Amino acid sequence: MYRRILLPVLLFLTAINTINSNFPAFADSSDIDSLIKYLDSQIQDTQNQIQKIEDDDNLMNEQIDYICKPIKEESSRDECKLVAMYLGPENFSKLGHNAVSASPKVVSNLGRSCQKIVPNRLKAPASTRFSDSPDINEIFSGVYVIYGNVDSQNSYGALLRASYFCYMRNLPKKGIELLGVEISEPGR
Repeated sequence: MYRRILLPVLLFLTAINTINSNFPAFADSSDIDSLIKYLDSQIQDTQNQIQKIEDDDNLMNEQIDYICKPIKEESSRDECKLVAMYLGPENFSKLGHNAVSASPKVVSNLGRSCQKIVPNRLKAPASTRFSDSPDINEIFSGVYVIYGNVDSQNSYGALLRASYFCYMRNLPKKGIELLGVEISEPGR
């Protein structure tokens, strides 16, 4: 996936940089052969870097699948994966260690808490309208995903709908802690 995007860009930038900094040195055919060998080595280095990125990405996906596998309900498992991708597997795996389920009263307020935060992340906070009540799911003990839809104006004044996600956890002595907020781009 990354290869199709990164490789041409990196190759182009490497070639331009090499030619710009070494142009006088590449005057005859032997120097051009040297340039080609140099560019070939840069291509190989770039391909190795891309492979490492892909390997790291695959490892992260395997870790996330392992972390979320015990969750029986498929929609909760998908939410678990979403939170794990947002936070990264290392941070995500630390979430549940101290978290405990919140009381029903506290859980019922999570949606309003999230809806107070979301407008500040939009271009035109004053135009914010929530189209429905947010869904609140406890993906595992004390870790919550709150999500719904929001309508807000963009920088041109058009009203657009986006999805929002708040990630929260409940700690025994601290109470509710916001882990992050994510707002999808409208139209996706």
